Amino acid sequence: MRSSSQAQSSRPTSRTRALEVLRDLIQIRTENPPGNELAAAQYVADRLARVGVKAEIDQFAAHRANVCASIHGAGPGPTVLLTGHLDVVPAGDGWTFDPYCAETRGGMVYGRGAADMKSGLAAMMVAASQLSETRNEWSGCLKIAFVADEERSNLGTMRYLGNGNTADYAILGEPTGLRVAIGHRGVARIKIVVHGEPWHACQPDNGTNAIYHSLGIVDAVRRRHADLAEDRHPLLGAATVAVTTFHAGIADNTIPGRSELMVNRRTLPGETASSVVSDLTQWLEETGAVDEISWDISVESFLPACALDRSSRLVKEVVGVVADHHGEEPSGIAFKATCEQALFVKAGIETVILGPGHLECAHRADEAVPIQELESATQIYRAIVERLLCRGEDSR
Repeated sequence: MRSSSQAQSSRPTSRTRALEVLRDLIQIRTENPPGNELAAAQYVADRLARVGVKAEIDQFAAHRANVCASIHGAGPGPTVLLTGHLDVVPAGDGWTFDPYCAETRGGMVYGRGAADMKSGLAAMMVAASQLSETRNEWSGCLKIAFVADEERSNLGTMRYLGNGNTADYAILGEPTGLRVAIGHRGVARIKIVVHGEPWHACQPDNGTNAIYHSLGIVDAVRRRHADLAEDRHPLLGAATVAVTTFHAGIADNTIPGRSELMVNRRTLPGETASSVVSDLTQWLEETGAVDEISWDISVESFLPACALDRSSRLVKEVVGVVADHHGEEPSGIAFKATCEQALFVKAGIETVILGPGHLECAHRADEAVPIQELESATQIYRAIVERLLCRGEDSR
């Protein structure tokens, strides 16, 4: 018979549990498009069920689903939400090994979603499991919401919030290298269509070449980017704008009668979908880029910018926990990409961004996350929830 100390040592640690969960999640392919988050949602629900936490799967389309759970403490108190997305971008080419094998080497885990952001989900799941076992020691409610479609249209989070779900505070586990991010720039995806007149290429002067009429727009957008750099937000920096795709022509012997440009505009707090379109339209008109051409402009999607006050209780508490863990006092930073923090804040949920992994490793071949950061994230998430849901203290 094993001694009690031997039995204790054979139990999986939070490090090994988080690593196991992360490797399992990476091996479930949730590329978006098309999404396929349902299998991952089912895995999360099954895994939480092992520790007595009942999770609900909200399927809203074929193979598309959110997974949500609630854990109640010993009494009334605030609600804290741990959240992130199940979907990942397509793996693409250039990998050293199978992007879905969850390879471990040199203290790293490799695979699509390792950094963005299945490591955050794995750490949250293990932290939530531990908190479920100690629910008599804290008060309030811990919620988990892992959503679909963050990488495309934010359908999962909009559905979760649209169904009336709420919380006082939220931690969004995007990759920040475990630094506390308190804001991000927004994004407007703008489509510009230029109309010409197609003609046989043997008589180019008889047609109206949509490509030629688009070149002034491309140059004007480039100059607008330089102009925007002069106005900087104290946390988020400058807004940016860039032409990111250009499509025109149907054959090499036909003058193109239509071109389509996609413009990516990163926004600052206070800017809206209508304001960025008005701004770009005015710029194109003032620079003469659209003189005497037929064109249309529209917003394909918009996510606003967000910036929390550094003096908010959530920011102070999270910064304090991270400082305790790292031994130094961090300051709130800007998350370089756009994420769903703004959607939660708009819904009245104070939200910070904090997760293992680094954005520079995301959306590229050989994506990876340090195993040590995975373990640290588990400890930090647990400590944040314990601090916010201190028993007998309604800190809303």
